[in-house]
Amino acid sequence: MAETAGERKVVGAVWTLAAILGIASAFLIQPVAEWGGFGIVLAVLLALLGATGLWMLATGRGRIYGSSTSVKSQRILAVIGLIGSSLLILTYLLGDWASWTASDVLSISIWVALGAMFIDGLVSSRRRS
Repeated sequence: MAETAGERKVVGAVWTLAAILGIASAFLIQPVAEWGGFGIVLAVLLALLGATGLWMLATGRGRIYGSSTSVKSQRILAVIGLIGSSLLILTYLLGDWASWTASDVLSISIWVALGAMFIDGLVSSRRRS
């Protein structure tokens, strides 16, 4: 049993919102010419994540975790990923509070989107056990 279409739609909505808000905020914080190569790569990755989220939101299809992943493995991966993404978000929020760049905002957006995926993994694995 995999995650439900409703869970995929929620993750898709979070991914889409993270992409829209992250890229828009990066535009407001810093001109694109100052983003650098890393900022551009992050923006492209976030845009791809947002496009995937929009597709998941519209169709309810997709697979967040592999079909061969056991419930125990999914739960372990979700817990480790959620702890890691939460620590990275806190590090970005507290570390550069006064001097955020576009790369900081885009990184936070990516980790928020991935955190939603890990939360869904916990919910899905709990329901399946």
